[in-house]
Amino acid sequence: MQLTYLPMVPLMALAIYKIITENSKTKYAIVLGVAASIQVLIGTEMLALTVVLVVTAGVVLVAMNKREVIPIVMKSYRAFFISAITFIILSGYPLYFSLAGPEHTIQAIVQNVGFYGTTPSSLYSPTLQLGHAQVGSKLFGYLGPAPLQTGFIGWVLIIVFFLSLIFLFKKYFWVRFTGIMAIICVWYSLGGNLWTSVGQGPKYLTPWWLPWRWLGVVPIVKDIVPQRTMFFFWLVAG
Repeated sequence: MQLTYLPMVPLMALAIYKIITENSKTKYAIVLGVAASIQVLIGTEMLALTVVLVVTAGVVLVAMNKREVIPIVMKSYRAFFISAITFIILSGYPLYFSLAGPEHTIQAIVQNVGFYGTTPSSLYSPTLQLGHAQVGSKLFGYLGPAPLQTGFIGWVLIIVFFLSLIFLFKKYFWVRFTGIMAIICVWYSLGGNLWTSVGQGPKYLTPWWLPWRWLGVVPIVKDIVPQRTMFFFWLVAG
């Protein structure tokens, strides 16, 4: 449910954009806090992943245009403070109950989630999630054919994406920013180590380290499945 119902993620992105660009920021700050609180009830993993990518986006923006971005952020810090207060008021107790309440989990449900990365070949080759389908059939019965891997983009969209970058990169700032963020989303989705595979064959772990190797030691973030950053790829690349 939490991975198929994600209306709060684009709403939070829109609220952040409005906070940065609009003069009247308070109402958007409250919307951001409320949307984040609702996302807590839907699924904390996607909220944590949203925070990771928002911080990454901030770093990218500063690197791209430090002179203009830093003053804008300084003008918006009060609005983000209001968002934080709103979030704490609405979600403080649910978060406490989840992280430290009775019967809370004391270890990761899935061990070493940082190793659950997308393989580069699955970005362009339509491989199936056979393992997920087998587990699902045992738990819930037959749910239909196995779905495609989360990271699948396809050659056509990959070509369109890079052609758009080539022809529009210098002309539009937003194309540069969203293009870089889309590439980062794919990069994050590869996990802590690079995996390789051929077709439906087994996945092989390579010794090459990737960013999630370091992000995966941060509390809460370490429980995020890296493959799910591909949900955000479609948000920024679309």
